[in-house]
Amino acid sequence: MATIEQILAIDDADVRQVVVPEWGGITVRVACMSAADRAIIERDFSGKRASADPAGFRVAILSACLQGDDGCHLGPSDMIARLLNKSAVAIERLFDAACEVSGLAAGADKEVEKN
Repeated sequence: MATIEQILAIDDADVRQVVVPEWGGITVRVACMSAADRAIIERDFSGKRASADPAGFRVAILSACLQGDDGCHLGPSDMIARLLNKSAVAIERLFDAACEVSGLAAGADKEVEKN
């Protein structure tokens, strides 16, 4: 039987390297969000709020999943929000990767609304 220490010692974060052609072909690290981050997003966007604030929902997902090369969050949510002024195609590519790597279905905003 596994112990809590054994489970906590396992690095279970799925990480993807996503190439963004719209940004000159740079690679962005997209990692699985933690269960704690997911619970916060589900709490904050349950009911109708995800569809009422799709930009805020995307920022929350991207803030939880985008990482620098050091494995730390790429930046605080206010910095991530600034990315929404960039190409919608690029942002959607990263958002889709973040949802996929975190086990959220396509149309994650609609899934959260049901909870």
